Amino acid sequence: DMINIKRIIRRKGMVGILKSLQYHLLCWDDIFWTKFIFKHLPIKDKWIFFQSEGDFSDNAKALYDYMRENLDDEFKFIWLVKNPKNYPRLKNTIFISSKPCILIGQKIKWYYAYRAKYLFFTHHAWYKNRRHEQVRINLWHGVAIKGKKGGFSHKNTFEFTLVTSDFFQVSQSAFLGCDPQKVISLGYPRNDLLQKKFDKKRLFKLLDCDSKDKIIVWMPTFRNSINKEISEDYYYSNTGLPLLKDEEDLYELDRFMDNTNLRIVIKIHHLQASNRVFNKQYRNINILNDNLLEKYRIQLYELLAHSDALITDYSSVYIDYLLKNNPIGFILDDYINYKRSRGFMFENPIELMPGHHILKKEDFYNFLDEIKNEIDSFSVERNKILKLTHKYIDANSSQRIIDYFQIK
Repeated sequence: DMINIKRIIRRKGMVGILKSLQYHLLCWDDIFWTKFIFKHLPIKDKWIFFQSEGDFSDNAKALYDYMRENLDDEFKFIWLVKNPKNYPRLKNTIFISSKPCILIGQKIKWYYAYRAKYLFFTHHAWYKNRRHEQVRINLWHGVAIKGKKGGFSHKNTFEFTLVTSDFFQVSQSAFLGCDPQKVISLGYPRNDLLQKKFDKKRLFKLLDCDSKDKIIVWMPTFRNSINKEISEDYYYSNTGLPLLKDEEDLYELDRFMDNTNLRIVIKIHHLQASNRVFNKQYRNINILNDNLLEKYRIQLYELLAHSDALITDYSSVYIDYLLKNNPIGFILDDYINYKRSRGFMFENPIELMPGHHILKKEDFYNFLDEIKNEIDSFSVERNKILKLTHKYIDANSSQRIIDYFQIK
């Protein structure tokens, strides 16, 4: 009745109502086209669909680059991204928008999704109603070390997902809530990049450094996130970083590296809450985010490939980094609280962390001193964990994926 209509208008406003109406019309339009039209078109065996969180990146980007170079010209690659105009024209590749269009909704996205033989994702797959002939492979973005706060299930969103060794089959299936038979040990395409040589000029330009500098990449696990469901309630830091929780701590670190050839590159997670200290200028510290890497056309694992050491904590990036056989420092100052809050997929994950266990600032600076003096105290321990966590160390993960799924 008119009274309820007036209440809705007051609550949402006319603009809000029009946007809501537009959204529902687009949804119904897309349902019609996908259910009655696109699902009945023939599947293209040589169409491959990609999506990554952090557009055009991670395992999907590494696999795509390899396929584009090594598969025949009859293949077509479709990338779902936020803004297709940001990407150059590439051979046999089209970029389509993940955002609904007022006039055509998401028809283009569904047209290609319903017709591609293979669909590769790196995160939460939205394509749930696959056709029988299609294969959805969730490349994912690292083996499960951290627990899954809140819980979720991906059991109906892919046919296969990847890990680096059989050791992770049970933990990964538990983390994703899927059948263990869907978890296969082929390795990650991005890990192939760790063992390859690249032109360093773009990297040196990005970091404003030269070949004499020792690059230490710091990849902290996000504690305070823009996503409240996975933000740690117990944790507070003015910097958003572990251990170095105040702005003065960062300036102290910066001064420590004066007159050395050390440079720390802090890669901020895309879910990390924004912080003003990341906009400050430091002499020996670089703050990197996904936008900067994209601007310079550098993949994160290309940066790791050229690094001399890694600093992290509970992030599974260190499992991948074992392939580099370089020193690793683990900042574990909040280990007990983190275990109580989010938890881990293993009873005692510290046993799987071969490197310096950093609990206080003094430990942090001792680790940097060893890097400066080219001391490596944990080479033997890293090699033991490497054999457990990597089935292959040959930089051929992308080719194994092609062979396993008979993409030819």
